[in-house]
Amino acid sequence: MIRSIGLGLSAFLCTAVIDTASADPLSPNFGGLRALPADYFGVNQNTVQNPAWRSNPGGTQLIEDLNFTSVRYPGGTVSSYFQWWTGTSPQGSPGRPEFKYELEDLSFLYEQTGTTPIFVLNMINGGGLDRQIEQLTEAAALGVPIRRVELGNEYYLDDDHWASVYPDGQSYGTTAKDWAAEIRRQFPEAEIAAIGAVQIGSTDPDSRRGKWNREVWQTLQTSDIDAITLHYYTGSGLFGGRVNAPNKWGSPEEQASQYDKFLAPDGPDVFIRSAFQYLDSVERNTEIPGGPDLWITEHSLFDRNGTVRHTWAHGMFTAALQMQMLQDFRVTQTSYHNLYNQAKMFGLSFDSASDFDGLDPSLPITQDFNPLTYQPQQYDLTSSGHAMKMFGKALDGADRVQKIWFSDPDNWVTVEGDRHPAIMAVRIFDDDTEERRVLILNLSGDDRPFDTSLWVDGNSLLEMLYADPRLHITHPSLFTETLGEVLDTTLLPAYSITLITDPVGSGVVPEPTAATLLVTTLALVGVRRRTRAT
Repeated sequence: MIRSIGLGLSAFLCTAVIDTASADPLSPNFGGLRALPADYFGVNQNTVQNPAWRSNPGGTQLIEDLNFTSVRYPGGTVSSYFQWWTGTSPQGSPGRPEFKYELEDLSFLYEQTGTTPIFVLNMINGGGLDRQIEQLTEAAALGVPIRRVELGNEYYLDDDHWASVYPDGQSYGTTAKDWAAEIRRQFPEAEIAAIGAVQIGSTDPDSRRGKWNREVWQTLQTSDIDAITLHYYTGSGLFGGRVNAPNKWGSPEEQASQYDKFLAPDGPDVFIRSAFQYLDSVERNTEIPGGPDLWITEHSLFDRNGTVRHTWAHGMFTAALQMQMLQDFRVTQTSYHNLYNQAKMFGLSFDSASDFDGLDPSLPITQDFNPLTYQPQQYDLTSSGHAMKMFGKALDGADRVQKIWFSDPDNWVTVEGDRHPAIMAVRIFDDDTEERRVLILNLSGDDRPFDTSLWVDGNSLLEMLYADPRLHITHPSLFTETLGEVLDTTLLPAYSITLITDPVGSGVVPEPTAATLLVTTLALVGVRRRTRAT
């Protein structure tokens, strides 16, 4: 159970240990194995919102620290206005024209960090296919790999400008087919993705978004493309507020309404559960063809305002969304939105202490509201930033990933009749160094014993990160971080992320069995042939 909000962090953790330490440890089962692309773990960077890489050492260091292996260029909505040949967005369009993101900046980032771009082509105002190919050619001449290319961004939205160029999905598919053929001819090693539209239970099937996928597939044969892009956004399930709030946090009444729900005994679990409910709805309602991979080139929380953002529950929500994508064999690329804390505050790093301007100090939060507590510096990580950093450590150099699952009927968190897994895990194989890792999420309010005897040889290392889920994470000192060696049974703290690492060449983590490899092969065949129905 989740502890009283008034206990404070130390009491919260100690009480949880007393309640659950005697439970039987969960025993892992090993599922399918898949190869992980080197540029799987990425970030969407809305360019021309901050200084570019060559003049922004803090931003470049963030990419390095979070271990991102791909960066989306020039970003999402901005890509349909962005002028590659100047590195800017025109005056009056999304973005800040005083900042330039030129191709030389991508070359600099690649040289400094090894991070490769996902190129989002401008199929609206980009000078046409020939002009866009010129820019890709120039990037290649600068030494930048042309590995992933997106054919535009979110043209399924009800935007008059998009609709004037592409009246429906079929017109987009016709153009995308021609673009894909020429790009493949010019850059045969590149993978090419077309725009797909996420649909959930509430999507109107007769709307532009609702008809988009069916209309695109009528024209754009799957043999023309390697992947389909989807964007995963959902709210906390705790009231998202209005679009036009008086500030980034909402009115005092809106803030109090959301936080009252967050204070309920299952408030953090409702928040985390929303990551599972959303993807379940996507699975049941989004029609995609069998064959192409899925690139999730934007994913994040999307509450328009409200007080739960940047709490540790927000970090665990981010981890739950990322873990589900990592365990989905169809997903071969993910990009978090956004590196910086812009717009409605969903970023991985803070802009400054001003990000908390407007948060109501009268709320019964678990820490004192004072200037010292809420003064993050520029580039300090948010709660989602800390969660993604743990994934970055786990996926560093990863070649293969294997799902861990649990048959234990108690491995569930139940909220209002719905449930989500309490423990999720993967094991990770770095074949170049022979290092093996296990990444484990405890998405419940109870400490959970976990059987780690498979990884114990006296040298296996453990790193844990956890906090009170209702705590706003503005500084690393607000976490409890555990470093040490692995025991036969590891107690996973409530709302924690745990990384277990076997030293290079120890060979303790067993290789996948022949049966596992067979399961993997069959699963991959299923992925290639599967078509989801609405």
